[in-house]
Amino acid sequence: MSVSLRALSVSVVLSIVACDAQDRRIPSRDGPLQVDVTFPTDSTPVPAVDSTPLWGTVGTGRASLALNGRPLQVERNGTFAAFVAVPPGSRPSLRLVARTGSDSVVRTIVMQRGAGQAPASSTPPEGDVRDWARWVTMRRLPSDTADSATQWRPIYSRWRPGGDVALPLPQGMRLLADRRTDRSLRLRLAPEEHVWIPVIDADTVTRPRSAVVTAGPPRTLFDSAGVLVSVTLSDRLPTSVELSADHLYWTIYGASWAALPAALAGDGRTVRRIVASDSAPERLVLDVQLAAMPLGWRTEWHDGALHLRLRPVPPRSASSTQPLRGLVVALDPGHPPDGTIGPSRLHEDSATLAVATVAAERLRALGATVQLTRTDRAPVSLEARALIAEQSAAQLFISIHLNAPGAGRPPEAVHGTQTYWMHPNARTLSAMLLTSVAGAMEHPALGSYQGEFAVLRPAWAVSVLVEGSGIVLPEREAFLRTPAGIGAYAQGIVDGVVRWMASTEARQMPVQMYR
Repeated sequence: MSVSLRALSVSVVLSIVACDAQDRRIPSRDGPLQVDVTFPTDSTPVPAVDSTPLWGTVGTGRASLALNGRPLQVERNGTFAAFVAVPPGSRPSLRLVARTGSDSVVRTIVMQRGAGQAPASSTPPEGDVRDWARWVTMRRLPSDTADSATQWRPIYSRWRPGGDVALPLPQGMRLLADRRTDRSLRLRLAPEEHVWIPVIDADTVTRPRSAVVTAGPPRTLFDSAGVLVSVTLSDRLPTSVELSADHLYWTIYGASWAALPAALAGDGRTVRRIVASDSAPERLVLDVQLAAMPLGWRTEWHDGALHLRLRPVPPRSASSTQPLRGLVVALDPGHPPDGTIGPSRLHEDSATLAVATVAAERLRALGATVQLTRTDRAPVSLEARALIAEQSAAQLFISIHLNAPGAGRPPEAVHGTQTYWMHPNARTLSAMLLTSVAGAMEHPALGSYQGEFAVLRPAWAVSVLVEGSGIVLPEREAFLRTPAGIGAYAQGIVDGVVRWMASTEARQMPVQMYR
């Protein structure tokens, strides 16, 4: 008898816990019974994982829901999000049954096992690497479907076929391809230094040029727009810029000095001095020793010279009511195309546009000039988004997103805020946006990470991508459907920008002694 009473007590406690598990911040909804699964859908590729995230709605908070005979939690508005086992077999199926009283709805999702994360051995073969030795020109084939920004973007080379991004190669540049496979070309930058590009991104009918170009001595120009360092060359050459501590190393591949230039004095505001080096064959390195963190940098080719341009951080506004006066911000509402859809079918691109619109109004009220990369739901390519920001002279670029779990990760993995930066000049803003957005959204700060995203590749603006919240979580999606939720995300962005603008850490570099 005591065992039965104990079992009954446990059953009652579990029932109470299950009822309390419903988030009271989610509004009640009592619509028609349905089983609308947003993810996964029929034929969704399932990689080699034993569990998958699952989210959607049954239309009413009064319904119960079972997956392959096991109960799932249904929220007050009928939405659900769970992490469920993937049945065995090449076409695993999920059978969901929703009930209210005597009514029931059944939905079966049939997925495709083994796709979406194919092992490297199953990718199309590159073919054998063979010697080639031809000069090629970087050139993207014309496309009627690509926008102009996509058509004229640099060709991003990689350290190996399909590997990490190495450096951008502007179209029109000529390089020696010393090896090739069926699908890729290896380009020679300098002895023992090579990058790869797809064969399709090169014109192989190209006249050769000098293997090593003699460079003229560097020159500098200091004005209100920043710092300009120029090197005269007879041909356009590949180049890279790397920030390390308080040094900006500008490397030009395939060139040599006629004579090693003397060090150049800086402006004292952004640059202390510039020291030339020829420590490696067929590579020139200019060590730009920084007095302050530059806002951004980029390389340009015109008038027979390669130029490195540095932008100084704008001075702080003297106005207490408009602390962002003089700052130009580009806000990028993430997606479309693509984007995640929440359990009750809130589209990521709609929510991010609403956040960007509110954030823009609040930033303008503080004196900033704001450019949105889109103002409606028409698709905008990643390249066009970056180009819009550059053409608007944006000093900050913030790409606004909502998170979803990857393969084999539970929905709860995206309960919080994540931010991403690519270039070190954006690391401080990324950290500040992480804490400010997470605080405004009242959930955890999951971390600030370095990430190679297309919209973050240009270094001309301080660029950060923000995953403000997890749209697949019922409570988070419900919050983002309200003005309060949109306003909280927007205010987190505003607070982060204000903190960055006021921060001395964002602009000061440590003082060191140079020999």
